[in-house]
Amino acid sequence: VYKRQSEIMSIASPLDTHPTAFPDDAATMTEAFGLAALVMRAPDGFDLAVEASYAPMLADCLARATG
Repeated sequence: VYKRQSEIMSIASPLDTHPTAFPDDAATMTEAFGLAALVMRAPDGFDLAVEASYAPMLADCLARATG
């Protein structure tokens, strides 16, 4: 599962999510699918946060990326 999440994050964001560059409990502002987003490493993958008005767009992008 984690490998798939890393693949999706590499599509969504230019952020280097390798554990040595973005360790457990890391958080940063970056771009996700062209949106300003807060990315946080969670125990089971990643959490993304965007402004509420962009949430439907982010959900759609994630759905498309996961096929």
